[in-house]
Amino acid sequence: MKRAVLTIALLAAAQANDTNSSAIDEAKNVEPRENLEPIEVVDKRRDDLRLNSLTNPYRLNQSQIAGSEIFTAEDIKNLQPKDLWDLLDKATGVDVTHWGRRHPFSVNLRGGGSLVYVLNGAVLPPDMTKLLQKIPVDMIEELQIVRGASALNLAPLIKTGQMNGSTSGSTTGAIGGVAVGYVLIRVKRPENQSTVLRASVEMYDEKNTLSYKGSAWTGDTFETESGVKGYIAGMIGGYDRPKINDDWFDGSRAFAESLSFGAAYEKVEANLLVYNDEGYFEMQRGKEDNGTQGTARWFLDPIKTTLWSFDAKVKWSEAQTTIFDLYHSRYEQTEFIGGNRTFANPYPANNANHVVSNTGGYGLRHNLRLESDTLLNASYQSIETKTKDFENYRTGVTGWSLGAEQALFDDALSFDIGYRQDQKRIFYDKASAIAAARMKNKDLPAAKVWAIGLNARPIKAVDLSARYFQSDQGTHSDLDIKSASGKLSAEKQKRYELSLGVTPIAAFNAQIAYFAIEAKNEKSATSATYGCGGDICFYYNQADAKRDGIEAIVSGAIGGSSTYKLSWTHMLNDKRDGEKQLGDMRPRDLLSIAATHDYENWRFNLSGKWVSAYSASSAGGMGMGSSYWGDLRLGDYTRVDFNTIYAFKFGEDNSGDVTLYGRNIGDKQYATRYHPQGGGYFYDRGRVVGVEVALKY
Repeated sequence: MKRAVLTIALLAAAQANDTNSSAIDEAKNVEPRENLEPIEVVDKRRDDLRLNSLTNPYRLNQSQIAGSEIFTAEDIKNLQPKDLWDLLDKATGVDVTHWGRRHPFSVNLRGGGSLVYVLNGAVLPPDMTKLLQKIPVDMIEELQIVRGASALNLAPLIKTGQMNGSTSGSTTGAIGGVAVGYVLIRVKRPENQSTVLRASVEMYDEKNTLSYKGSAWTGDTFETESGVKGYIAGMIGGYDRPKINDDWFDGSRAFAESLSFGAAYEKVEANLLVYNDEGYFEMQRGKEDNGTQGTARWFLDPIKTTLWSFDAKVKWSEAQTTIFDLYHSRYEQTEFIGGNRTFANPYPANNANHVVSNTGGYGLRHNLRLESDTLLNASYQSIETKTKDFENYRTGVTGWSLGAEQALFDDALSFDIGYRQDQKRIFYDKASAIAAARMKNKDLPAAKVWAIGLNARPIKAVDLSARYFQSDQGTHSDLDIKSASGKLSAEKQKRYELSLGVTPIAAFNAQIAYFAIEAKNEKSATSATYGCGGDICFYYNQADAKRDGIEAIVSGAIGGSSTYKLSWTHMLNDKRDGEKQLGDMRPRDLLSIAATHDYENWRFNLSGKWVSAYSASSAGGMGMGSSYWGDLRLGDYTRVDFNTIYAFKFGEDNSGDVTLYGRNIGDKQYATRYHPQGGGYFYDRGRVVGVEVALKY
């Protein structure tokens, strides 16, 4: 906890000077910030970005907004994340763990659970852990995290493209198979003609290893004589992060390009995104307690993603909008395994395993607001995934939702209710006796979900929200979810959330929330395995689980020159069949901070995170792992990032900035995952220092 106190002290120091920020804001071509009097939070962004807008495909009811967090393009610039996973790790209640093998990144939200990832309307495939690692963060207009997943109209809540139905797979402690949240990613749109060039070089402190990153983005708007308005934008970008040495074996590189186009005429608007990337990814080698290095050398070369998404809106009136989505993604990788293996190998050493996964889908939403301040919404989604690897299969998910929200007393009170149903069909498995016994062409039992919410704002500075969520997730029989001791039963789940927000002045905005999750027959992987169609599968067990905690957020703007945000997620209970797991499977506490301070043409940015200790982890598809002798050797770290930006102008209308940044400036080589069979701990590299130059024309 001492580390956490030190981090908070650094935040306080960053707020000590109260100076005017107009110079840096003018250099960045934005309006100067002002210190506001007692305020009411109003979303003044583009119409389709506002959380309560009928034209927003990710619209939230009023009671759901308290559980949403948004990172804008400016936030991303201030935070200087390594990649999208690094950005997600800075969100409230989020803990990103790294494991060097087949599923390198795992995101735990409020202690665990699976998330649904959506990029410009496209629901991403199951291999998104490696897909999102390559997406340039410079391309993102905003990233939104919706905690609780009670917004039922956004996307299917069960996983697509996997054989194991709606279960959470091998993520231990996932609290059921339906998702616990959404990650919504939007690509930048131009507001006027502009071009931005970025280039950076950074050094890893231990071995002076240099890595490079660069991007070029350009966009413009247009309007024709006939009244058609639109935009076009394109971007290329990439990075090269070489491995420190063969012991680390953690290098990666990627190159991406994207093109986006949009047009609107009278009541109709359409948008298109085309995205492509290709890269290389080494799966880090772990280290045991005795210093022994893991012998396996897995790497992907190449790893490719192609994605396009199309959406169209018809704004029939100010009170009625229809939104249509159509998308397709292709994920391809060639995986190599070299060196001796210390655990069973699903395919021969030094041979390549080629995987191709195609996901396509469409969705339809309709939002209608009646004169009685009643809002009705309906949605339908269909997604199909076909994967070709060591186990070929094709799956489909269809889902639909209905919802209603009623506002009363000039929006001082509102309540909402929604229902969602998602069903998966397994179409095909490769022709083998073992596989045929495991999986057949069949419809899985539907996941049925309903949620209710209440929001009250007795005065403009106070916001009270309550949410309840219940799901019946069907069963996982006849799939690759098997028990060594008996039959597995259907999962059921209940969630509760209560939050209170107070926003009296710009310098102090506070929110506190209580959340609880109860799951029956929650599945988790054991360390026992069996052969399944040439692959290795893990036996599962089931148990009743309960988790609850509190979350506190304090943020504000001081004097027009400084901002700060402090969040704390504290787990009160975490039980599985009545046995406590706090400090065992997951950390008890997450504490995050972010602060900015402007002085003339300078901006100073500080972010930090403290994670309490825990002793075990899931191992991303390869069974559970626990630290050697059960010692608390995972987590238990404070990471602090700092950067300073100098903004300048050149020419008449051009601007730029130079950023000096450091990540993990305390040089903590912490571990968040452990694998007991030839893997060990997967440590962070430690301190990174770099410089970025950006020019805007």
